[in-house]
Amino acid sequence: MTAILKDLPARQAIDGAECFLFSEDPSDNEGNYKFDGTVPADLRIAFEKARDEKHWTLKKYNSASISEEIVLPIISNAAIFIVDPSKPTITVTVVCTSGSIEVEGADKTDIPSGCQPP
Repeated sequence: MTAILKDLPARQAIDGAECFLFSEDPSDNEGNYKFDGTVPADLRIAFEKARDEKHWTLKKYNSASISEEIVLPIISNAAIFIVDPSKPTITVTVVCTSGSIEVEGADKTDIPSGCQPP
């Protein structure tokens, strides 16, 4: 899947390019890939680059054979740390599945248990 996404040519956003990657229809027993769990980092990067930089709308056929845009799953308890250099003390914004919170200092012990990094 990563190779397919990396090989997509760059398009103009105005082109409306679509790429159908797989089907979730139970009658399709091809063993297609599904984005239904943890997505490896290299695949996530290739997916986001194809979507955001190469201007492809990445789609699938859902279980009713209706096409829809693919949304990558969010890993539970995952956190992204964003350091804000404009603040007088080191403040880390923790973005997790339950929302964003700010934690002063970069000490991991200050971060609520529901937002621990993987």
